[in-house]
Amino acid sequence: MELPSIQELKSFILYGQLRNFTSAAKAANVTQSAFSAQIKKLEDILGVPLIIRNNRGSALTVEGERFLRDAEAV
Repeated sequence: MELPSIQELKSFILYGQLRNFTSAAKAANVTQSAFSAQIKKLEDILGVPLIIRNNRGSALTVEGERFLRDAEAV
């Protein structure tokens, strides 16, 4: 069983705080594509979508909101 890396968790928490991929990637000092890849890998590891993405932006799913609380507690 693969576990999320600390960097993936930190990136997800940053997104949860800023609610914007561009701002979160900038705060993490990585490209937006690298940031998105970290989030996608985290979702793959967990087996659930954490963020809904569409042409108007993005938002946390119900599972994402729940996981954000758990991740921040860690």
